[in-house]
Amino acid sequence: MKIFKYLAALVYKYIWRKTQKRSDAQKSNSDITVIAVGNGGYNIAYNLIQMGCFDDASFFVCDTKPSDLTRHASNADETFLLDRINGDVKSADTTHVDHIIKKTSQNVILVGAFGGLTGSKYVPLLALEAVMQGRFVYSIVTWPLNTEGPSSITLTNKAIKQLAASSRVTVIQNNNILVELKDLTISQINQPITNTLSAILKRYSLEELVDNNTIDLQRLIPIKYQVFTENTDDQDTVKNTLLAIINTFRIMPNEERKRIFNS
Repeated sequence: MKIFKYLAALVYKYIWRKTQKRSDAQKSNSDITVIAVGNGGYNIAYNLIQMGCFDDASFFVCDTKPSDLTRHASNADETFLLDRINGDVKSADTTHVDHIIKKTSQNVILVGAFGGLTGSKYVPLLALEAVMQGRFVYSIVTWPLNTEGPSSITLTNKAIKQLAASSRVTVIQNNNILVELKDLTISQINQPITNTLSAILKRYSLEELVDNNTIDLQRLIPIKYQVFTENTDDQDTVKNTLLAIINTFRIMPNEERKRIFNS
């Protein structure tokens, strides 16, 4: 009888700890600001909020297009019209976004679609300014289709490097691999990243994700989204995954982040 009581006590303690951990994580959502950048970023961010991933979080929407900003304003706590930045973005350009970051909570979640000028320029810029102001940055972005052209891919390659250098965790969906999911329609293109994050955030807090290594983070992706393609050239074979979760560069001096941004 004593052993049964002992085991029952252990089970109760385990359940209580798991429940308490999720409760603490949910309470911390009031200390989160989700920032959607551009129309593509808005669609992903709004879907995640609707799925209950960030209850009680503040929701900011940023865009260079006044019409899109007006269209999404009713679902946002605050909206910000972004300037159009010509040429390459440099770390000094954070002056364009410092007023936004000053209004955020301690934890900032940036959501955007790379390839276009708005997401590719402003998501990394917001990340850099946020980390410079002492915020914890988490990023969610999509990689454009190769058919969008070489200039779009070049811009994305640079933006990913800039963003990862300022983010504690970066989640990337490579839209080129969506063709591997045969049943996915055009209206469902964000499902892999939103469904994956929804499942992960029900089990882990943002802080717990930071503490995992990259290999363990990849294992959190549902099996049906663990798809990839391989490209082989004369030298080696490269595996491109549908989803990638990176936290390799979470610890870095701010001056190094700025150097990477400007390189």
